[in-house]
Amino acid sequence: MFALAVPEAHEGLGPLPVELAVAFIEAGRHAVPGPLVETVAAAALLGRLARDDGGDGGDNQEAAAWLPRIAAGKATVSLNVPALAAEQVGAAARCLELTVAYAGERVQFGRPIGSFQAVKHRLADACVRVESARSAALGAAFAAADGARGPELTRLAATAKSVCSEAFSEVAGEMIQLHGGIGITWEHDAHRYFKRAHGSSRLFGPPHWHRARLAAVLGLPGPVPVSR
Repeated sequence: MFALAVPEAHEGLGPLPVELAVAFIEAGRHAVPGPLVETVAAAALLGRLARDDGGDGGDNQEAAAWLPRIAAGKATVSLNVPALAAEQVGAAARCLELTVAYAGERVQFGRPIGSFQAVKHRLADACVRVESARSAALGAAFAAADGARGPELTRLAATAKSVCSEAFSEVAGEMIQLHGGIGITWEHDAHRYFKRAHGSSRLFGPPHWHRARLAAVLGLPGPVPVSR
């Protein structure tokens, strides 16, 4: 998977942002442990700094252009948010899948709980959140694949991170609520996704920080931070 982030000149297969997003969606679905996004971050930055620019001092020029942004934390955000957003989408989709399956199996008052209108509404809302997040994540990935840089990439990456972080956190919470008692036990995977949701929400900046970045790019007043 990591080879998708490394240029072919350096024994990789990429950079292929869309294919990487698809891989991260599947990694998120299975809550794969390990520093996946962080490794892609390092690969992306090293790939830029090591780019062959025709032997005319390209390495130094790249370093001069990117090292200040790396030091400020800005380059890492723009390059890796699409991958993290894709992972969050995959995990949120798995939360929804598990919850829908359980709602069809768990019987209460003589009928599956998924047949109750209130539960149907909550699952439908969760589905909308997941699919909206998927669109935002893939939008950022396709833009990166098309060579988007600067304000355009910032706009799409900030949107993806804000939408996907909140969707994952909300759907993971709904999974625990609709699973009832089993959802808070170690035996069920719900706690793994719930902790991953809140941890990844803070990685590379929380949603309200990304909304402030988005507002700045669009020339709008910054939103008021909301504590979550």
